[in-house]
Amino acid sequence: MFLSGYCGILAELSLFTLAESLVGGTLMNLFMTMGVMMFCMGLGSALAGWRRLSKASYGSFIALETGISISTALSIPLLTFWCGAMPHLAIPAFALISALIGTLIGMEIPIMQKVMERETGKDIQVIASRVLMVDYFGGLCGFLAFSALLLHHIGLPWTALSGGALNLIIALLLLHLRPCPRSAMVVAYLGSLVLGVYAIELDGVMERGVQNLYRHKIVWAHQSPYQKLVLTDGRQSGEPSYNHRQHRAWQAGFDTLQRFTTASGNAEVMEEKGELALFINGGLQFHEKDEALYHQHLVHPAFAVRQDIEKVLVMGGGDGMALRELLRWEQVKAITLVEFDPAMTLAFSTEPRLRQLNGDSLLDPRVQVVHEDAWNWARQQSERFDLIVLDFPDPHQIETAKLYSLQFYRLLEMNLNPGGLIVTQATSPLYDQKGYWCIGKTLEAAGYSILPYHVEMVSFAQWGFHMASLEVDESEMRSRLENWKDHPPFEHIDAEALTGATRWSPSHRRSRRSAPVNDFLHLPLLKLYRAR
Repeated sequence: MFLSGYCGILAELSLFTLAESLVGGTLMNLFMTMGVMMFCMGLGSALAGWRRLSKASYGSFIALETGISISTALSIPLLTFWCGAMPHLAIPAFALISALIGTLIGMEIPIMQKVMERETGKDIQVIASRVLMVDYFGGLCGFLAFSALLLHHIGLPWTALSGGALNLIIALLLLHLRPCPRSAMVVAYLGSLVLGVYAIELDGVMERGVQNLYRHKIVWAHQSPYQKLVLTDGRQSGEPSYNHRQHRAWQAGFDTLQRFTTASGNAEVMEEKGELALFINGGLQFHEKDEALYHQHLVHPAFAVRQDIEKVLVMGGGDGMALRELLRWEQVKAITLVEFDPAMTLAFSTEPRLRQLNGDSLLDPRVQVVHEDAWNWARQQSERFDLIVLDFPDPHQIETAKLYSLQFYRLLEMNLNPGGLIVTQATSPLYDQKGYWCIGKTLEAAGYSILPYHVEMVSFAQWGFHMASLEVDESEMRSRLENWKDHPPFEHIDAEALTGATRWSPSHRRSRRSAPVNDFLHLPLLKLYRAR
């Protein structure tokens, strides 16, 4: 029962983690995986009390463990293929698989209690307390093993397979420890055969399943402890091409064994435009075709508002693209990069294709890299900067939505020099108009004046930014942008382009007035982003 509790938690966490990549939205994922599974565990417990199951035996428990083993092990590739073929049915698929596994897991304890009561003659209360105790202890060990070891060392499919294999081992042990009917033996050995063949083919099956989520060929992939990184090449069709062993040397340097990388339906956004595209946890992070357009608008307008920027803080942006643009300014003397995931900076400072994209900016002597959570770093540091660039992922999870909150922006006041500026990416004003203005309204509530601006792109259609200052008001920032002349020649940005970038339609002006403030205790931005 200890192993049973351990395996049940592995099944829950594996489905939840896969849903984070394939579907997105933490709260919905919790409901349709762990929530549905726990509800169905209750249904399974009730089903175990059904009169026709009152003659529970070790044979029925063996059959139950075999069923849990197969369904848990097969759930990851099954859902991956399902979401690649029918992404619009991803949520029902996760709910269905969670319900199946939850129902089977819910039957385990009642059936084992019946068997033990009949065999030992002890009081059911004593038996229940012992069974539940070791089951809960096993669950705790499952949590620890999943988060600290299994996910980033063997990957998600092998983690689920390991849990399924342990369920099967339980069944096989009972075959030899207790007298069981021949039918139970047939079921257990047949399950072992299925699981053995599946384990041999698992890597190949997952390569095909993951590739089906992408229009173009995966040329590099990595699973870090925090996120999944995938690089695709739009010049090649989407066929399984990346080999886990080809990346073994790179990953060994990070003490990580690549087993699995996956993505959501977002993977098809605009890959057809060609060349390299990076996806993080299923979302398009940048496309080589127009990433310079994005990063130049993120970085350079601040130099029109303040000409003496020498010390810069970049939060997020572990790909080094924003650093590349900042380093084009000779006046910039020092840049601190705060990036949570070491795998991100390692990849973009060692992988040749990625180093070429950022111009080896992460290796520049002016750049200091700090691997820490941005919130914690801002709370603990008193170092001040002329410019703070926030290049965080979109607020699609609680962990990222809090980095667009009122409390976080107030923390950053302590890191700004007098006259300092903050620039943040702020999602798409086209697809997420209310969320975009929620970010701006939150900056204003924190005491900043803001200058909202946007840029038209190929991969994202339209993207928005906010520039914020404690000293310079919006009209003055706009005036300085529109009269910007003394700057290096940029490919995508100048005063004329920025003049149009700061103009907004009446609907946007109405959204700006009515937008909520993204307080950390409520995070309305998270709801707005998911509702777009």
